[in-house]
This record gives sequence, structure tokens and C-alpha cells, in this order.
Amino acid sequence: MDTGLPLTEVAAVRSGPTPTSSIALIDCGTKVIGVAVTHLREVIPAPPALQPLASSGPGVVGCLALRGLAVPVVDFSALLGWPAEDGCGILVVLRVAGGLIAFRARATRRIVLEQQIRYQEIAASARGTSESIFPRLGLLGDEAVAMLDPNALIALGIPATRDSRAAAKASDISEQYLLFELGGRDFVIAVGRVDGTVPDTEVGGPTLVSGPCEGTIRRLDLEIPLINPLAMAGMPHDGTRPRSAGAIVLKFEDEHRLALRADRVRDIIQIKRSLISPMPRVLARRSDLFLGAVPVSPTHWYHVLDPDKIAGDADLRNFAALARRSGAALGANRLRGRRATALLFRAGGDFALPIEQVQEIVSLPPRVIDAQSQSRHLCTIAHRGGLLPIFSLSDLLVGGHLDYGPLSAVIVVEVAGEKIGLAVEEMLAIERVGFVEHPDGRPEGMVERIEGARKRLFSVVDLPELAAYTG
Repeated sequence: MDTGLPLTEVAAVRSGPTPTSSIALIDCGTKVIGVAVTHLREVIPAPPALQPLASSGPGVVGCLALRGLAVPVVDFSALLGWPAEDGCGILVVLRVAGGLIAFRARATRRIVLEQQIRYQEIAASARGTSESIFPRLGLLGDEAVAMLDPNALIALGIPATRDSRAAAKASDISEQYLLFELGGRDFVIAVGRVDGTVPDTEVGGPTLVSGPCEGTIRRLDLEIPLINPLAMAGMPHDGTRPRSAGAIVLKFEDEHRLALRADRVRDIIQIKRSLISPMPRVLARRSDLFLGAVPVSPTHWYHVLDPDKIAGDADLRNFAALARRSGAALGANRLRGRRATALLFRAGGDFALPIEQVQEIVSLPPRVIDAQSQSRHLCTIAHRGGLLPIFSLSDLLVGGHLDYGPLSAVIVVEVAGEKIGLAVEEMLAIERVGFVEHPDGRPEGMVERIEGARKRLFSVVDLPELAAYTG
């Protein structure tokens, strides 16, 4: 019986007690290759074309532009005379002696423990180029696995690019950030400081239009000043007051609130502190309102807002103090139970997750949307140096299949110590809600959300219960 571990996040395996005993299995079409996880830097989808690379190294077919690095790419078919493989959908990036080399492959499979593989040494008399690169053959059940020695690629004269990525420090803490877009620019702000999100809503309050304030929007029974982040930060903007807008709501003391205008909320992402660079003043006159910037590519970066500096700015505090209640609708103060922030979504029903259980939100691959797979396990994607299995949450929770579409997304969570993706029908909001008892008696098994003059209930997903269905 195959008892392999699902190949999810490579970093998660490395952090285990015996990282050197883990082997990643890579499908190269004609062969299955085994690579020690300690050599595996990341796995990425193969680009449509490689960049040219002038190299006399055997089997080098070009290079990969990887975040400012030109990484040589090896094709084992060209190097060793294997049958040509057309379905090379990924590039596997190896870390070898402080350098980086990538090779073409069809797909990744999973990670297994090394003791599951029965090794057979290649006889010395049979040593050639192929045997030097794959010096050991292993059996995993009835499947043959060729064990790769990455150092042999260097010995053959294949060039490697020096790995310039700094090693993460133990104190380099990752935090969750909400990514939103306005005017073609990407902003992020710590999720823990967000009181909620507002979909596209009519903008009122023309008497408040002044400086960065574009009026007010309504959330629950609060009229909240709407701030344009571009104007607030002294960045170029068209100056047009919108008739309607979406927003990110920040909570100050008491009922003081500010709404940051957003064209769309895009994601929840993890950012390590070491990745945040100082904000150049040329990008924003009010660079003091930012923690810094996170480069994504040579021409694209995230602007990381500093909620403490925003809360400490006198003008913005004055705007926040103008938030006021209107009408007799039910207010957030009528919520029952413990108040906390949750991610609300649809997956065959209304469900919620405490925001601290959400690792990230990523896009659902178009092939899943087009294929409309009926299986519980929809697909596996390359994600942050490893593989992320994606499951249909509606199938896990209610046993029904969804027709996924443009509003669908994948919530990345941790179940039984491994990261998995949960495909959902639609992301609804990030809100401050009330956690209340479920009808079956589970404490905090449901959340209450105020919508106009009524309350809407969402069931809280119990992640430990999913372990039996996703293992």
C-alpha cells in the first residue's frame, strides 16, 4: 500500500523533525525522479518560452527569469537522450552548492519518507553520464524511482546561478495582510486592523468632501467617512468623486471608523517583515503613512499601509470621529457572543472561518472552472515552493458539487499540520461578527452578521473535522 505523504508546502516538510529523510517524487514522463527535499527550492508552472542562454553546458535549453535571477534550465531528454517529452508543465528549481538550477518535468506527485524506498546501488561497471546523475535506483511499491544527485549536474559543467535570496531569520514573523487595489495600485494593510469590507455602495455625505475625504458610505447603520488612499498618501489620482465605491473599514476607538476606498479586494496574503523595504518619498509624499513597499516584480510592488500612523494622524482621526449612526436599523452592538473578525463565503451554503485560520486566498485555476471536476480533490497546484492540493469545500461539507465561476476562490488553511486549499463558490466579506453557539451545541459554531435590519447566520467550518476527508 502506498503510504506517501501528500506533497503540499515544501517548507512545512523542512520544518519537521527529520527533513533530510523526505523525498519529493517528480514525474518526468518516461521516469519518476526522486529529489531530496533539502535540495528543492521551489516548483513553478513552466512559462510559454524560456529565455535564451549562451551556455556550453550539456542539456541546457535556456534560462528562467525568476525574480531577478537567470536560472539555467536543464532538459533531461536532451541531456541523456530520453524520448522527447511534450507535456513539461512545470520547472523544478534546485538549490545546489549555493546556486540554482532548474529542470523540466511533467508534474510533481508527492513527498514520501526515505525509509519507504528500497534502494539498489548501480554497479560501478555501468557508470556513465546517466548513472552519475542518477546513482541510485529505488523501488516504492512496484514503481521505480531514479534518485537524482544534483551535485552531479555541477560536475558535468552545467552552470548554476547564485541564490541571492536571504535566509529567513527565526524572528522574521509572517503576518496576514489584506490586498486591495485602487487606481491600478496595490495596497496592503494588516488584516487584524480591518473591521470589515464594504461592497460597491452609493457614496453620500457631500458636505464632508475635503482633502482625501470623498464623502461617506453606509455600513450597517453607520455613516463612515470615505478616504481615498491615493489622495491621503499624496499619490497621483484623477480627483473624480465616485458615485459608488467599495471600501476597507478601519476601526478606531469607540465607534470611530474610516473607510479606505478600494476598486476591489483581491486577496489575503502572508508577508514577512524582511520583505518590506522602506517607502521612497518619490512614490508618496506622505511616505510616513506606510510601513514600506514589497517588490513583486521589477515594475510592480505592494504599498504597505501603517495602521498605527493612520490612526495617529490628526486629520484622519478627525474624519474618523465624524462616523455616526443613522436610522433605527440593528447595529453591530446588537450582535451576540464574542466579537471577532471572520472570513465569510459561500460553499453550497453560508460558511465562515475565523480570520486567524486563513493563511491566504488564491485564485481557482481556470482548468478547474472549465472542467467542472466532480471529484472531491479538484487538483494540485504549485504554491510557494511546494504543491497545494485543492479540495471542493462544498463536497466536504454538504456533499454537493458546485459549478465554479469567476467569483470562486481558494482559501489556504492548515489541516493536521499540512496546508491545503479549499475551493469555495464565492467570497462574501471580511467582517467583525458575533460568534454564537451552534444549534447542535458546539460553542462558537456559528457567527452572526448584521445585514440592514436583519441578522444572517453562517456556520463556522471545523477544520479538524476535515482531516479525515483530505488526508
